[in-house]
Amino acid sequence: MKKIQQIVIGIWLMLFPVWANAQHSSAVYIQGNIWSADNDSITLTYYSHKLGDTDITAIKQKVSAKNGFFEFNIPNMSEPFFASIISSHWKNLVLNNLLIEPGDSIVIRVLDSNYDPALLKAKPFFHIIGRNASKIQFQHNLDWAVRHNKIQGIKPQIANSYNDLNEILPDIQQNTKLYTMYWDSLYNQQAEPISVKATAAFKLDLQIKKIKALVNAYNSLFEKKLNQSDRATAVPALVEEYQSTVHPQVEEILRNNVLDILTPEFLDFAVRKTMADTRYKKGHLDPIPAMDYFHALQQWPENTREKIMTSLLAYFFVFTPRVKDTYKLLMHVEPMIQHPELKKLMYKFQEAYLQGTTVPDFSLTNTKGEKLSIRDFQDKVVVIDFWFTGCKACITMSRLLKQIKDKMGEQEDIVFMSISVDEKKDVWLQSVAQGIYTHPD
Repeated sequence: MKKIQQIVIGIWLMLFPVWANAQHSSAVYIQGNIWSADNDSITLTYYSHKLGDTDITAIKQKVSAKNGFFEFNIPNMSEPFFASIISSHWKNLVLNNLLIEPGDSIVIRVLDSNYDPALLKAKPFFHIIGRNASKIQFQHNLDWAVRHNKIQGIKPQIANSYNDLNEILPDIQQNTKLYTMYWDSLYNQQAEPISVKATAAFKLDLQIKKIKALVNAYNSLFEKKLNQSDRATAVPALVEEYQSTVHPQVEEILRNNVLDILTPEFLDFAVRKTMADTRYKKGHLDPIPAMDYFHALQQWPENTREKIMTSLLAYFFVFTPRVKDTYKLLMHVEPMIQHPELKKLMYKFQEAYLQGTTVPDFSLTNTKGEKLSIRDFQDKVVVIDFWFTGCKACITMSRLLKQIKDKMGEQEDIVFMSISVDEKKDVWLQSVAQGIYTHPD
């Protein structure tokens, strides 16, 4: 009997924060218990507007995980937001882009206390309970299936084996059928109902993923046909095919959805389609003035345009794709942004990225243990390469910068600086010694 009482009390104590926090409709409480690790910390990153892969709009909370236990309390949330949770020790254990609504109180528990990568690939590894927990469990299970069972659209590189979109459609339709069946199965097996707004957002994402596969395929086919001898006729034919296939589907989605919640999936798709429409209207992959993208932004509903414009700018500034004069587009759209949070973001972009902005003072330690300050390079042009161990794109960038540096020779007024964001010193030093992510000189 005493054992049963202890179990009941334990369950009550575990759920008490969930019950207590539910009394405050604008508060959010997140508690978790994952694998124990020495010196582990858990970071909660959340956004009212998640703009692609950049975390420039993020609010972050960081706590130490004691024996794998952590908790976060957000006392006042006025609107839904998207949250990601990551462990500094278990870097691969990530809950990404979870839709959290004001009043949510959730408890995250690991299903198996033994860390077994082979087991984790076989099934979702978190059990989530609490107020509105079904929504979070659904997102987590679906994300896990996408990551490990690969139920997603045709990847861009696969398009290289096709010649036109009509050849790809049967494979995309088959893949979509599998994805939709899994989506329906997960949604219907939830113990508690998911809110109307959250359900609408999830269904919108499902529709977006189907069309995103087409756009990805189109992007690859476009680059492929640009290198063909018959590109003068092949490219316009592909553009016409794209417009007749993709545009009607997007128009139907915009017509049939309220778009109360713009998910990261939707914003990412809107940015990619805006870029594709502009790039392929030009008919080449050369750098395009940022202002040329403004016309393609007009296709989106007025109530979504602010966020999509801001997302596009975030992508341009952070990833610097084939775009010229991004700051001109920033200055053009800034007066059109009325939402307070997005307005603040515009100011952050101006402070961080406009030409002539003063670089904040910072200092770092080099491989010899010497401390260097950015002030040491005053009146010089400093080219900074940020990298981390395991980053494939960083390897490519390192090779490119080495070629540029070797070609330029010694330049007294130009400094090439390599900065690692690795958290462990031994990992950083080992990667420097390998010479694939950076070069000692």
